Amino acid sequence: MSEIVWASIGTSLTVIGMLGRALYWLGGKFKEIEERFEQIEERFRQVDERFSRIELPALSPISTGSF
Repeated sequence: MSEIVWASIGTSLTVIGMLGRALYWLGGKFKEIEERFEQIEERFRQVDERFSRIELPALSPISTGSF
């Protein structure tokens, strides 16, 4: 009977350890993805700032003159 208990405990600890390691790794990947999204957002902000600094020339009315 005690062999079954020890085998169950050993298996449970192995599974818990594997899950813990997998979740730790997955958390690191999510952190990495979030950092990359922050970099992309910063680049978009920079592009938006550049576009806002560009002054577009006023559109001139279409003349009804000769060609």
